[in-house]
Amino acid sequence: MKRIEALTNQEEQRYVPGARTVKAFSTIYFEHLLSLARPAASFDRSALPVSGDDAAKKSVAALLDRLGHDTVDAGTTAQSWRVQDGSPAYVLPYLSDPRLPWPRDPGKPADAQEIRTALDTARNRS
Repeated sequence: MKRIEALTNQEEQRYVPGARTVKAFSTIYFEHLLSLARPAASFDRSALPVSGDDAAKKSVAALLDRLGHDTVDAGTTAQSWRVQDGSPAYVLPYLSDPRLPWPRDPGKPADAQEIRTALDTARNRS
């Protein structure tokens, strides 16, 4: 099976002129996105990494805040490899038991510091 690679920002601009790309929801299982949502300033509020090349990240951060999550700036689109499948920031921070299948795992909060640490330990495999 061929692995589908993400389009680069330049490729996206060629296909969709004026498009702005922000990577935000790919690091958390969708059910955990709902179950881990908390009001602002909650001690157990989770954070999600956000990658992008422009001010669109601010709009996405505002949306995530309204959905009950903090954000961590994960850099530019070119740096979004740090949140790809297999990286320390991909799904693992939000699992209470990584041995369980995601649908059976109840999830656990992952604060901004935990996400920053996961991003810092990511290694580019390309």
